[in-house]
Amino acid sequence: MHLTAASSAATFLSIISATWHLHPVDSATYQLSYDGWFHSSNLDNDLYDSDAGGGRSNDIVKDISSKLTSHFVSQWEDYTINSNKSGEEKEDDNTATVVDPPICTGTRCFTDVSRPQLSFTIHANTIQHLENNDDDHLLRLDVIMTSAHEEDSHSNIFARDALVNAVTTVLSHPEATMQPTWLITERPFPSKVGDNLLDASSIESIILSSPNIHAKKRIYSNSSAAVEIWSYHQTTSEASPETRSLFIDSKLRTTTSATAVAHAEAFIHPALLSHTHPKNVAVFSDTPLLLLKEILKYKSVERITLIDVDLEALDAALKYMPDLNDCSAIRTETASCLDSAQVEIIKGGLDTWLENLDAEHEEDYDYDMYDILFMDVASASQKEQYLSELYHKDHFDYLIDAESMIVVNVGSMPSIHGDDVTDQDSRTDFFKMISTDSSCYGSAIVYEEPLAAPLDTTFISIFSEFHSDTYFRYVRPMPTSIDLDIVQRFHKQDSSLLPTQFYDGSSHKAYLTPSRAWENWYCRSNLGKDQYQCHTLLPKFYDPANHVSETEIRRDATKGRGHYAVTDIPEGSFINADDSHIHLHMHRYQWEALNDFVEKFPDAQMYRDLKNFFESYGYENEPNGLSGWSVSIANNNTFTNHACREEDKTAAAVPGVGFDEDGNEILFSPLQLRRKELGILTVATRDLSSGDEIMMDYSSFRTSDPNGDYERFLKTMCNTGEGMVPKEAPTHLPLEKK
Repeated sequence: MHLTAASSAATFLSIISATWHLHPVDSATYQLSYDGWFHSSNLDNDLYDSDAGGGRSNDIVKDISSKLTSHFVSQWEDYTINSNKSGEEKEDDNTATVVDPPICTGTRCFTDVSRPQLSFTIHANTIQHLENNDDDHLLRLDVIMTSAHEEDSHSNIFARDALVNAVTTVLSHPEATMQPTWLITERPFPSKVGDNLLDASSIESIILSSPNIHAKKRIYSNSSAAVEIWSYHQTTSEASPETRSLFIDSKLRTTTSATAVAHAEAFIHPALLSHTHPKNVAVFSDTPLLLLKEILKYKSVERITLIDVDLEALDAALKYMPDLNDCSAIRTETASCLDSAQVEIIKGGLDTWLENLDAEHEEDYDYDMYDILFMDVASASQKEQYLSELYHKDHFDYLIDAESMIVVNVGSMPSIHGDDVTDQDSRTDFFKMISTDSSCYGSAIVYEEPLAAPLDTTFISIFSEFHSDTYFRYVRPMPTSIDLDIVQRFHKQDSSLLPTQFYDGSSHKAYLTPSRAWENWYCRSNLGKDQYQCHTLLPKFYDPANHVSETEIRRDATKGRGHYAVTDIPEGSFINADDSHIHLHMHRYQWEALNDFVEKFPDAQMYRDLKNFFESYGYENEPNGLSGWSVSIANNNTFTNHACREEDKTAAAVPGVGFDEDGNEILFSPLQLRRKELGILTVATRDLSSGDEIMMDYSSFRTSDPNGDYERFLKTMCNTGEGMVPKEAPTHLPLEKK
């Protein structure tokens, strides 16, 4: 049914007002707005006429107003008794059972109850439908409630929950329709107007205050309302699929919608596909079912330990959201994910589990090594544990080996402007911990999965060792390499389904480059604001006055070719910066495959030439987020010769890339991950005059030289003038000017 024009105009006669009272700082105010149809021949047939001073009292409006008033007061009495630590009811005027009846005029009623710790106002009125059915009336309710209990810091949830129960009370009326439109929104105090009160993952934001959610109904709530499951539809169509979502402490933790699948796939697969052969996995999550389902797709995984599980939430999910535990499509030995032989649920929480591990290995410290630790961090108490430097250095570091990874899911992407920077945040503290050489880990990469919203969309991949095989596999930029791993590593699934819904090789490649929002946040935070890359390098790079692209290649009787300035070049200038994109890069795994191929087919001369080309003109290029070899292919910088003496060096790679002001290696930098080619740039290390040769130290061209072969080669080259490339006499080039 729809309101006619006449009755729509009448809705504006509804009184929507709020009486503000003084409340403690930790109190909360919520408003219920409810529109629902009632069918009754007993309702007053006269619309409210403001000019006539109102009509007869509407029985149903008065009845509902009275019931809600009694309901709220009764709930508050029960709440204060249960909140009393002694368990005995206290004498308190705030829980007085006698309240004034609603004041009713015509088709509307008004109720105002004011106590120091509980206050609410109820405005109710009805509007008759004039055209379709004289017995149809629209009931409009506006309820504003504030609650705060001096002995319970969680009392602000009372107002919200009482209004949820109010909807149930109204719907239980025998003449109420079952498809009302209602919203519950949090109202700021006047001094806090403009604050962002609602987290995008909160029950208020997703369910209660969303006008796009229909037929919403709470189908499960435990005694403390800490665990709730809601059913709803995204559209008004009866054919639209039902969604069920589970909340813990008002925060969304899992759902039957595709959102949760995108979240689980982004969480699990990048790490498991990067490890060479994952067998032993631990999941720290209060709601691990969908994470478990993704892990069970892998043939190699033999043991899955579930830690910090909310058992009450788990039981509720199994009963009301059984699809989350359905692994029948994976074709393992059982259709129930939890019944898989690999799965073990640890009871007692994280601290109990760690204490038991310490007790078991007190003498030999021979801990079971985990290949991947997945940490699903949602609550404040979880952040205190899983983002704590103490827990990582004293516990988690002992549970992993050189090829292991830790994946942490916490929060969402920063503001694009970086204006939400705070140094009093546990996630920021965690980033600090994993950013420097003092970290117990190797390096870290942050990535986002926007399709996972409103679940937490930020994931942090932490590598036990920087240049481990796991790390090199993780930073593969070739999507088909990831896709083929899925083909080879997953159990065969139902032939009508693809193995994943959202994650694949292209998704993984996108994860290797953080968003600009992360770079902005990093350069405004204490992590990056003092870094050379943030405060100097980028501003200089975007200033055209700092770029020089006029250089010349000349013949050299000893070296064959030389690279020379043809104009004055100030110190710090970028020389031929287009070298950063006119180059070839070969990933480490491609490089290893090429070497194996040349060894297998030694007469394949062109492949041998390709290998020699990279070794002669190229360099190992392995900043965070990249690995392998790079070589210039059409840039004068290719012919920059080696400076055998410090006084000969006139150019170098961009300083400060990968290192802080004190020379410590930076293990986490969204800027560096976004701008991996910064390390390819060449800058002048002193003022150059026209005609000066541009030379740089080749010793930085190798990331490792375990046998000292490359160092000996450089010494030989300096003594003889003979390099890797056969000396040529290119007659078309000008001679070096002596």
